[in-house]
Amino acid sequence: MRYSLGGGFRRDRLSLDLTLAYDQRSGSYYTYGPDYVDPVRETTTAYRALFTVAYRP
Repeated sequence: MRYSLGGGFRRDRLSLDLTLAYDQRSGSYYTYGPDYVDPVRETTTAYRALFTVAYRP
């Protein structure tokens, strides 16, 4: 599941942008054969942000 949100502001010489992202992944795998062990269940969550400033002289 992935969500992202962004917005910005711009004038003649200056612009600002902000982006936020949320990402969650789940999965399972076997470290050995399925006859010997239960599967490993794994969930990874990541939060990311990007802020950009631009100045045009």
